[in-house]
Amino acid sequence: DGVFAAVRINVITGSENTLATDAGDTMTITAGVPSDLYVEIVDVHGNVAPAEDIQLVESGFVSIEPSATGRGYWQLDGVISGTYSIELQQGNASIFLPLTILPGEPVRVLTSVSNESLSQGEVTLLKVWAEDSQGNRVEVVPDKTSITCSSGKASHVKSDTWEIELEDAGTDRSCTVAWQGLISQQFYDVESVLLGGALGSTNTAMSIGLVFLLMIFAVLIVLIRRGNSKEEAWDEYEDEYEYEDEEDDGEEESPESNVLEESEFKSPLPLTSGESAPVIEDALRSELAVKATQIGVMQAAPGTNQGETGWYVDASTELQQWNVGSDGSWSRLQ
Repeated sequence: DGVFAAVRINVITGSENTLATDAGDTMTITAGVPSDLYVEIVDVHGNVAPAEDIQLVESGFVSIEPSATGRGYWQLDGVISGTYSIELQQGNASIFLPLTILPGEPVRVLTSVSNESLSQGEVTLLKVWAEDSQGNRVEVVPDKTSITCSSGKASHVKSDTWEIELEDAGTDRSCTVAWQGLISQQFYDVESVLLGGALGSTNTAMSIGLVFLLMIFAVLIVLIRRGNSKEEAWDEYEDEYEYEDEEDDGEEESPESNVLEESEFKSPLPLTSGESAPVIEDALRSELAVKATQIGVMQAAPGTNQGETGWYVDASTELQQWNVGSDGSWSRLQ
């Protein structure tokens, strides 16, 4: 009783408003290993559809291309390990996705020596690490790393560092490193030093030799000074001995000097003469004092005969009056 018609209506997702992924809050991939990421567009009404024209905004550490898995799947391939935030975009819709790229499987082991100039008797540091197919650094496991060196023993210090003893000199020294089936060789030259490195490097050996030379030089100086001191002491002894001999000779030749020396220890006698002292010029007085010092005998002043009663000048230029008795005794008057 009527005419009916059936109309099939196909409603498709509208223009993209936002993007959504199946990665959750963050995504972790391995460098050099492609990983799938599903991306879909969402319109204003919440309808979704696979994203088929995704663009990666300004990223040199990861690449993206459609995946063979199916519509909406995109393949991410990490290049540089690290933690990033990438922006995916289609049309006017975009999404930021936290991404962590881990280093891939190691494909080679690398080494480096810390010093360019190596000498026998020293030690040097050897650094060991690995790289994946993208050139990312991969840390080696010390407990599973084998190192043998032709110059001496290798000892692990910390993380990627080993200490190498340089006991044997030569231009063909090397260290062989093995880890996870990968092998690397580090070649280096070791310069020979004095005494085969028993005293350390050449600089150390020269420093020790210089110290010994300085010690020997110091000992020689001390010995020379002691020898000079002994010679000076001997000369002083000879001079003193000769001086005593001259004094003895002077005492024998001039008896009046004994009387003068003994009289110096006697208290001055009271004045018995009122004779005034002669006037002597300073130059003559100084000359007489010098002569008295040289021969050890007071010198008679002008107007007085040497060895008789009168005025005399002593070594201190003092003018004194002396009385000489008939028995040869001397007594000071003034």
